[in-house]
Amino acid sequence: ISYFIFGSFIASAFYSLTLKKIWQGELQIVLEESKNENSMSQALSSITRINLPQLNNKSSLKTEVGILESPSVLMSVFEFVRENKGMNKKKDKLTFANWKKNSLDIQLKKNTSILNLSYRDSDKGVIIPVLNKISKKYQNYSGEKRARDLELGVEYFQNQISQYKSKADDSMREAQEYSLDHDMAIS
Repeated sequence: ISYFIFGSFIASAFYSLTLKKIWQGELQIVLEESKNENSMSQALSSITRINLPQLNNKSSLKTEVGILESPSVLMSVFEFVRENKGMNKKKDKLTFANWKKNSLDIQLKKNTSILNLSYRDSDKGVIIPVLNKISKKYQNYSGEKRARDLELGVEYFQNQISQYKSKADDSMREAQEYSLDHDMAIS
């Protein structure tokens, strides 16, 4: 038994020394919008006196996680990794799905809106640039989303202004016609 244990120890030690070292970096992203960022939908709701559909906070967070994991956000990061490792698209079999599955771990911290993201790679020098790229891509996405929400809000208010201007013009025209028909002065 002692020969078996000693042999297993030597084999395990040899195996662990020959393994490629894997490095890991971590990043946390806060996904919850602040109260001020959602002010456009609150303003729309209060001014027009309608209840705009609000996403459930949990489903909204899951949606944000899904967006962060999507190829539209991560594909340029994947291409950056391929370029840094000198991989050829035709020769190397690394696909986006395999890279994401084996190198990225994206999890929402329980009962919070904090996203834990970790990246693993055998090249230590690539980890921090990859995490920085992921962070910047998500910031750009959320900035574009905010800008789009503001753009839609401005467009909505402009449409409302033009609708109410035409209603006011119609109302004024009716008031003038009524005053002319009944010999009244408009003040």
